[in-house]
Amino acid sequence: MTSTKKLAPIDGLFDQGYKLSYYSESLSKYEKNHLKSIEKDYNVFKSLNTWYKRDIFHIEMLVPFCPKCFSKFVIKNGVKERKLYFYHEGVVNSEIQMYKCKKCGKKFKTDITNIVDDNSNFTHEFKEKCIELAGLFFGSIRKIAYKIKKDTGISISRQTIENWILGYENQEKETNNRYSGYYIFDVEWIKLNSVWNYRFTLFDSKQNIIVADEIYSEENSTNIKKFLEESTRNKRK
Repeated sequence: MTSTKKLAPIDGLFDQGYKLSYYSESLSKYEKNHLKSIEKDYNVFKSLNTWYKRDIFHIEMLVPFCPKCFSKFVIKNGVKERKLYFYHEGVVNSEIQMYKCKKCGKKFKTDITNIVDDNSNFTHEFKEKCIELAGLFFGSIRKIAYKIKKDTGISISRQTIENWILGYENQEKETNNRYSGYYIFDVEWIKLNSVWNYRFTLFDSKQNIIVADEIYSEENSTNIKKFLEESTRNKRK
């Protein structure tokens, strides 16, 4: 019997046996961050239509509709020029598509708040990179500013960087104290003074914390409705 050599299949490279990142910590971290970046970019741009033409970055709505009357009978109505600062691409000259609703006459522009704030030219990606550098350099504003200048050629004041860091820390604090709006309801038996009762519990499924719990003598629709209404009052749902 003659033996023949077989080549490893290309599509098998994602199998654990062929994955180089399992043997290199740096490659593993790079792959993880790269996948996060791809997922983030997809979520940001999936509602927008973007393309480059003559070094101009065009941004328009994938499915245009009026934010006032929600009509889809809209027409293009010029563009708004704007400079956007990306960390890796640098300064990008952009054109934001404008629209006019044929039904109510409202004029509006493409919503790009997922990319950049209205009052800033620095994109969220740029700010997040700067905040990442704050952890790398233990919050040294001078080193962060030097690194940004070296990587992008863009000079940023130390006060601006400090404002970004403080704003991020305040946002994280507020987020930790706010429920996500996604809840799980569960009931368990509990014995109190030799009598079986019911413990109603509401969990925040994303933050994995208890939102509310209460003891009831009966498990019925009236008590469940009362508990859910009281537990979620003035909370995000």
